[in-house]
Amino acid sequence: MKYDYRFLTEGDFPDIYRTFLEAFSDYAIDASYMTERKMLKRAKKNGVDFASSIGLYADGVMAGFTLVGLDEWLGIPSAFDIVTGIVKPHRGKGIASEMFNRVVPKVREKGVRKFLLEVLQVNDAAIKAYRKAGFEIVRAYDCYDLKPETAMFADKSGPPVEIEAVERDELAAC
Repeated sequence: MKYDYRFLTEGDFPDIYRTFLEAFSDYAIDASYMTERKMLKRAKKNGVDFASSIGLYADGVMAGFTLVGLDEWLGIPSAFDIVTGIVKPHRGKGIASEMFNRVVPKVREKGVRKFLLEVLQVNDAAIKAYRKAGFEIVRAYDCYDLKPETAMFADKSGPPVEIEAVERDELAAC
């Protein structure tokens, strides 16, 4: 099968979201909560640069994508893989590596010197694809999930815990 790759625009977002739902339907973490609006807001919060993000097309239909955010990390111009998804029939064919082969020169033109991403440690296929693309693991995290409504705090004598949404620009003040 011949694949076509092209850089994206915000107008491609409905196709990106549809592809996300299909690509993450068998993911280790349930992603069904993610609405199109939430996903777009999250991508924008993470500095998405659609012109540096890429879509994979099979017979004219999006079958994979990588959304890339641009920002600084520790003062270094950096790119961040916000999310990469490939629908099941197209996995294992070197597509992720090919997408990064096309994205990396594009972000280098924009002054990027570091490319970062996060991947679940149980996602062996993704880790293999990212390593093939030249990424290396520099640290590992445990992943926890807390449902605030059922949280039990050991020390109740301290100040009350408040959980609320904040805007991205408010984080700089923290």
